[in-house]
This record gives sequence, C-alpha cells and structure tokens, in this order.
Amino acid sequence: MTTKRYWSFPGGGVEETETPEDCAVRETLEESGYQVALTSDAFTNNYRFRWNGNTYDCTTHWYMAELASEEKGQVYDEAYILQSSWLAWPRCRQLFLFNPGIVAALDHWLPLNA
Repeated sequence: MTTKRYWSFPGGGVEETETPEDCAVRETLEESGYQVALTSDAFTNNYRFRWNGNTYDCTTHWYMAELASEEKGQVYDEAYILQSSWLAWPRCRQLFLFNPGIVAALDHWLPLNA
C-alpha cells in the first residue's frame, strides 16, 4: 500500500460548546501552531472528502484570517501532520486540485482573475 501525502487546511468537527468561528480558530492553532483572528464571515460549501479509504459528505465553513501573532507554537495534534507552512497564492492553488470543494472555497476568497 502506497501512502499518499497532500496539503490541506486546518479543519475538524465543531465541538458541542463552540461555534464554527471558534472551531476555525482552535483547529488552526492545534494543527498549525499559529493563533489567528478571523477577518470575514463564513463561506460555506458542501463537497465529498476522502479520508482513510472512506468518503464523507462535508459541510465546511471557510474563513479569511490573519495572524494574531507571528510566533509559531507547538503543534499538538495528529501524527499525520508532517509540517505546517504559509503558502503563496496563487502558486499554491495547484496543491489542492485533488479536492474540488477546497478549490471552490479558494476561488471564492481568492479569485485568479481579481
């Protein structure tokens, strides 16, 4: 079995006591080590996502954010997270072509022809 590696955005399930906005800030900190401040309302879309051999119907709330601090903290999350990095747009767009749902969100926030 070949292991596939790919880039993704911080994300995860909204916990019972939090809002989607709280979840976005928490997941970004847990998975990247960066504290962010949201700068937009949500763009929400639905798409199918493959993970560990299963396909999930996802509803995702996407936000624009800025760094609240440039200091990167420790990543205390899953072992499958190999690294985190800020990537230049639009060059990084090609890294996400494996998932049309992610590309739709990127194109909503960062249209190529803007």
